[in-house]
Amino acid sequence: LGSSSCSNGYLLSKCSPGASLPMTRMSAFWMGIPMFLTGAGEILVNPVVYQYVFEEAPAPLRSMLQALNLVAAGSISNAITAALSPLVPENLNDGRIVYFYYVNCI
Repeated sequence: LGSSSCSNGYLLSKCSPGASLPMTRMSAFWMGIPMFLTGAGEILVNPVVYQYVFEEAPAPLRSMLQALNLVAAGSISNAITAALSPLVPENLNDGRIVYFYYVNCI
């Protein structure tokens, strides 16, 4: 349905422009590892931040600090990822996606 054969053993994605990008047989479930680590990190960090804000911040500033925490958790990380998107190759089989992850770790 979503692919056709290619000469080098890969499948061609019909969702790509011109149905020209090859897909590998690697499972999408490998993305579960970084998603799990991200979720576990948020579960461990966010309650500590919320507790700190409610115990240490003056009452009038609590809602502002909670809003800043949500902005920092959502938009800043997305902005960094968008700035690094030129490091992601169009063809993941030939490109060096590892550079994107190295820069994200720094």
